[in-house]
Amino acid sequence: LKDLGLWDAHARVIASGLRGSSVTKLDLSENMISDAGAHALAARLRVTLVTHLDLRHNRISNVGDRALAGVLGDSNVTHLNLRRLRLVH
Repeated sequence: LKDLGLWDAHARVIASGLRGSSVTKLDLSENMISDAGAHALAARLRVTLVTHLDLRHNRISNVGDRALAGVLGDSNVTHLNLRRLRLVH
């Protein structure tokens, strides 16, 4: 699901579909997911089998980062990538 132009609404649908699925690796990198999408994913991570979550190069701020970090201890996630693209002038 990398680089498909996905937004928060897509992230919410994906998050709701994770419960009961066998998905362990989820690559949502290079999309347009913001804090709202990060919160939706964080709310579902506790009840998924996801171990690898790649959200690099999205529009997630420190607020979304904190939401995701807050559920790490209660989830199966062992690898989380939140790296941002930084442009230097």
